[in-house]
Amino acid sequence: MPIHVYGIDIQTRQELIAANHTVEETCQIIGADSLTYLSIDGLIDSIGIETDAPNGGLCVAYFDGKYPTPLYDYEEEYRRSLEEKTSFYK
Repeated sequence: MPIHVYGIDIQTRQELIAANHTVEETCQIIGADSLTYLSIDGLIDSIGIETDAPNGGLCVAYFDGKYPTPLYDYEEEYRRSLEEKTSFYK
């Protein structure tokens, strides 16, 4: 069973480039010719874990927002932040 730890060293969605920009905008910001993301299923398949557990036994809550435990005191603020479009990158 995965260990659910919901703390990463990112304070706000503003710090996540892909949360606030299109693929084309992100390419321009980072100076890339192209950019492609893996789907969650593609990520799970690429790891190659053979199990019947959901999501290959991996916690994908960071990617799909479906946390298996409540976010308690900051859930309302987190859900509200999903609607905002802010960025450090101009």
